Amino acid sequence: MENFKEKLSKAKKLFLIKEEISIKEMIKELNITQYQAQQLSFILKHINDISSKEDASAQSLIKLTKLSEDLKEKTKQNLQLKKEGVVLQRTISHLIESKLSSLEDITSPIILNLETDSGAGIGIVVYTDQHIEKIIEPYEVNNWNKHNPDIAIKRFSRFTSGTIEEIRKTNILYKRKNQKMKTLFIAFLGDGIQGYIRDEDLKSNAMSPTQASKLYKNLLIDSIRKISENSDIEDIKVIFIWGNHSRTTPRIEFSTGWANNYEYLAYQDVENTFNNLLHGYNNLEFYIPKSGIQEVILYEGFPVTFSHGFNFKYMGGIGGIEIPMLRWHFTNQESLPAKRRYIGHWHQYKTGTVSICGCGVGFDAYAMSKNFSPNLPAGFFEVLEEGKGYRFNKKIIVDDFYKNKHK
Repeated sequence: MENFKEKLSKAKKLFLIKEEISIKEMIKELNITQYQAQQLSFILKHINDISSKEDASAQSLIKLTKLSEDLKEKTKQNLQLKKEGVVLQRTISHLIESKLSSLEDITSPIILNLETDSGAGIGIVVYTDQHIEKIIEPYEVNNWNKHNPDIAIKRFSRFTSGTIEEIRKTNILYKRKNQKMKTLFIAFLGDGIQGYIRDEDLKSNAMSPTQASKLYKNLLIDSIRKISENSDIEDIKVIFIWGNHSRTTPRIEFSTGWANNYEYLAYQDVENTFNNLLHGYNNLEFYIPKSGIQEVILYEGFPVTFSHGFNFKYMGGIGGIEIPMLRWHFTNQESLPAKRRYIGHWHQYKTGTVSICGCGVGFDAYAMSKNFSPNLPAGFFEVLEEGKGYRFNKKIIVDDFYKNKHK
């Protein structure tokens, strides 16, 4: 006996012969019941629709498969292009860095060409740790200080005018001795900006690190320009040291710290401005050490160094800052010898073999938490003589608003 599938096959053949086939003809030709004939008739009437839908589905599936394959190929190509782009960017960065390196004065340390035992004066001016966008309210520090960008700008101006005045007095002194102050070092030892190294900086700073860097750069240019114009000194060496607050990384990175630092970029802009945009400042030379430490040989047997000062820890303050500071000094005498060292970072003013050169921002909550003395905001001025060494130093007060607080 034929099954239903075989009967359907015969019905299809009949349908090909005749475009239409009646239920009666199906019963007669196929020898089937009326119920079976009705089923076959329904199938035959809709079989074309079903086939066309199956064909459409098949075509859609083919198209989707092809699109999927195309997408995979394009994704693969994009990944390859991204890899090639990264390699290209690294190559470009390497070429730029190589070019910049070739333009830099790689002489290290700086060596002065002074006449032996000439007694020529050597001036050292330092202004460090301005933190120009930091907000300090008097109530935070028991009325010892107040700070914001407007105050930072005024303090920078007072530092500049104070430096010019000290140079003028020193030049008079040397003229009386029939000598002159031949060389001047102007050192900015880092932390010109506060940056975002602490969570609270996001809430309390007056501006972002990029905005602060732009302001800092303009203040540096203005200060250096005025000192150059009014110092009557033929050889001025400007030393720029990057600090820890201007970094873009969570922690200090000693090998690549310069490459991830807002100040290093600002310093390069300052140098470029004087070398390529401003004219008549031929007495200026700029030094921006990537190591963060600038060595200088003032004369034979008298090396000095300039650095930010984060190279040693406070160690809980046992015995004061001098103990870890001097230990750092002596343990570095073999690799980095110096008769005198100039640092910032610690927001103090202490002079000696290692001088902490004050700060522009003044006393803040962090300094108070470390039990530091509430020193006045100040710059640093020192005079050495070729063949004789240290002569004297003076504090350049940049803000005395709170000077008489506890008198």
